[in-house]
Amino acid sequence: DSNWGRVTDLELAGDGEILKSRWFASYDLAPSSGGNLVARQSIGGSLYRPWSSTHSTAINFQFWKQRSEVEISADEDLESLQATISHEWRFFRKMNVVFRYSRIERELTQLGVAAHSDFAGLEIAWIEDPLSILL
Repeated sequence: DSNWGRVTDLELAGDGEILKSRWFASYDLAPSSGGNLVARQSIGGSLYRPWSSTHSTAINFQFWKQRSEVEISADEDLESLQATISHEWRFFRKMNVVFRYSRIERELTQLGVAAHSDFAGLEIAWIEDPLSILL
């Protein structure tokens, strides 16, 4: 019966004055969207470094391996790595600017087919009403 699942998680976190960190590992056994049972192992973490009261850097990464338990097709076994780095600045005490870069690497292990995708973005967010900066 592939309608049941099991999730096991372990997480460690540290909140230092200079560096904040979070590390995790998990093992999930659950049905996939195709109805077959898959085992997924994940490991990852994040680091956060405030440089001052107005800017900081964060790094996040996660590696996971997914294996079909009840195989429909052998090409469903997957290994993936995702990493993101972001840097945030605060201006005028009311505006945040965030630069973010992400990369995802994926490989279908049985077929040896690999792909990757990149994302870079610049985000501007007003903490309060943007018109209040002019006053």
